[in-house]
Amino acid sequence: MTLQHYKNVVPPENVELLVITEAPPSKDENYFYNLCLKESGHGSGRSFFRGIMQGFGLLPIGTKTYSEKKLLDVFLAKNYFVIDSCPVPLVDNNDNQLSANKKRKIMLKYTDSLLNAIKDINPDKILFVCTTNDKVLEKLKNDKYIKERLAFNTPLPYPGNGWLTRPKTRNGFIELLPAQFRLMGS
Repeated sequence: MTLQHYKNVVPPENVELLVITEAPPSKDENYFYNLCLKESGHGSGRSFFRGIMQGFGLLPIGTKTYSEKKLLDVFLAKNYFVIDSCPVPLVDNNDNQLSANKKRKIMLKYTDSLLNAIKDINPDKILFVCTTNDKVLEKLKNDKYIKERLAFNTPLPYPGNGWLTRPKTRNGFIELLPAQFRLMGS
């Protein structure tokens, strides 16, 4: 099994939706599966986790106190799983984010191992997130296995920092997420 794209986290047995994001953060405590175990200990570095949970409807927008463990337990119980298209942080030596073009070049180097990881997980549907995944998706969607499982033909925007919902300008994560994948009321 190709584990480098999800840091040895064990996926659910039958993954209904595989969410493929950009890359892990440089700080391990901000990695999606490294949970804050305090009820109200959510730092700004956890905005991606919060955005995913809000985007899928498990966490109402504006909620200040919540349990990351309970949210992740529901997310995984619904057979949803998150992996990164690139298994390494996309930052420079000073821990600054790389430009989108530099990120894309690095991400493309991992498409073969990503395809192997996807096939190992064997999801029913695949959803790419983060617009920097556009070149990765463009390369992979010609593969019949991927093409048959795509939930959306382009990557959804990053689900946080102003991109979770954008009703007045252009669509954000919540507006673009196909309705059948929302977990509201779960």
